[in-house]
Amino acid sequence: MKWVLVDKFDNIVHTVDLNKRYNQNEARKYFINLKQMDEMEFNKMWKVYPILEWNNIQHAYRRPPSSDPNRAWWKDEEKYLDIDR
Repeated sequence: MKWVLVDKFDNIVHTVDLNKRYNQNEARKYFINLKQMDEMEFNKMWKVYPILEWNNIQHAYRRPPSSDPNRAWWKDEEKYLDIDR
């Protein structure tokens, strides 16, 4: 399974492909050892995600909100579609 190390500005700094038996806590420990930092300092600066979860998070941020006032889809509809008229 691929894991990503993300800085506090949401930039991927490092990617690693670990055995599938590694869970998120073990992947964090791997990155802590890689950075040679104290765990509390590491938690202030870095986040660890599975690559699929990270891609889903990024997709959700890029998707436009459905309540965007600039997207008035109903104004593009044809008038003849109104049954009551």
